[in-house]
Amino acid sequence: MAGNQELIDRLKNLEDNFTERKPEGVNAAEIRKAIVAFSNSVPEGRTGVLYIGVRDNGDIQGVQNPDSLQKTIRTICEKDCYPPIQPRIETLPLQGQSVVAVVVSQSKTRPHFSGPAYIRIGSESVAASQELFEEMVTGRLEKPHEILKWKEKVVTVATKAKMPDRLRERFAFGTDFVLIPQECEVKQCTAHYVVLRDIATDRYWSAPLENVMLATDENKNSRLKLILTEKI
Repeated sequence: MAGNQELIDRLKNLEDNFTERKPEGVNAAEIRKAIVAFSNSVPEGRTGVLYIGVRDNGDIQGVQNPDSLQKTIRTICEKDCYPPIQPRIETLPLQGQSVVAVVVSQSKTRPHFSGPAYIRIGSESVAASQELFEEMVTGRLEKPHEILKWKEKVVTVATKAKMPDRLRERFAFGTDFVLIPQECEVKQCTAHYVVLRDIATDRYWSAPLENVMLATDENKNSRLKLILTEKI
């Protein structure tokens, strides 16, 4: 984490792509735009810094009320950015003036947007919860997209089991495994795993998406079938 002296030194570097300078009086929309852009773009191990109270050429202007500005920035980050962003905010004493530095690290919850995503619940438009927002982003991926269509619905899950010796001779290709179907309810799906509830036992379990193949169960009105290619 950069110290105050490092922030002061960085202010002089006009060639840094992850440094932005704004004069006092910059509006909330510009502050939000810069912070969201840094959160979505800063590489791991680096930071983006927004200085307020500094002109584009590096001349120090300062801000009259740094404490009030810090509160405004925190409100912008918590209420107007989605998901919320948590930067580090410092007040730097420079040339007898106060400059506010907003330090933004790489975000683990990106992408961020300059406002919430809205969904319809009944007759109302409401801000999506963090879980629903992540689900909508995940839903852009092909496999999770198909699985999420069946969220809170019953699907067929076919798991691989070793075929009993007494049955192996019935199969011309001498396969060693058989797929055992079970009914499960889809509870959650991310870009990496799916969470299921076994209808018969009410047990929750998960499987990595890389081990899941998609098909349809023609014996159950073409509902979704998840075929697990590895034993869980």
